[in-house]
Amino acid sequence: MTLDPTTPGPPGDDGDLAVALAALADVELGRTPVGAGVRVLAATVRELVRREAEVSVTIVQDGRPRTAAFTDDLAVDLDERQYSSGAGPCLEAARTGRTIPLVLEQSEERYPEFVRAALRRGLTHTLSVPVPVQGDWTAALNLYGTTGDPFSAGTRLGVERFAPYAGTFLANLQRHHDALEQAAGLQEAMRSRATIEQAKGVLMAQQRCSADAAFALLVRASQRDNVKLRDLAAALVERAARP
Repeated sequence: MTLDPTTPGPPGDDGDLAVALAALADVELGRTPVGAGVRVLAATVRELVRREAEVSVTIVQDGRPRTAAFTDDLAVDLDERQYSSGAGPCLEAARTGRTIPLVLEQSEERYPEFVRAALRRGLTHTLSVPVPVQGDWTAALNLYGTTGDPFSAGTRLGVERFAPYAGTFLANLQRHHDALEQAAGLQEAMRSRATIEQAKGVLMAQQRCSADAAFALLVRASQRDNVKLRDLAAALVERAARP
């Protein structure tokens, strides 16, 4: 959804927030890959602030940060500059849970490497807002501005109000992904079990042995030949089916 730039009030006001939440609600979680969903989130934040900034989404898991989505190469390049140096507003926001606004010309002592790189790219100000999430990971929404004027207090408030919804969206996106993976794993396990049962039947007929003995034969052959049990079973069933 594209916002009308003539909308009254600062970027990120109630109207912008309502449109942003509607954009997230339009995402079909069960049919949307995680990467595609996070890209929608980044684009939605950019619309929330009426395209006054390029946006990235930082996720930190097991102490390792990565950019899950971005609206322009500028954003991901500056994210990665922070990751390589170990310091910057996106990392601080994700790790501490505090919003980090920067006017770059006034912030070189705080993050010297990042600020110098950002100034060379024409940036004037940034805003990193933590995303409340549960579990063993943290996240932040990062806005990179080149317009000259820092983000207004209203824009900052709008992104901060949006952040909890972003956290819920990310969590639900991951939950649906995990559920689909689990279902796929169960289906694969059922197929593997059926194949192994068929192979046991072949061996029972060939060796005139019990089901347990047939299974033991399969396990020993799998270990000896360093072949997965299901693959070994499938090959045995295929050979037995040949005329």
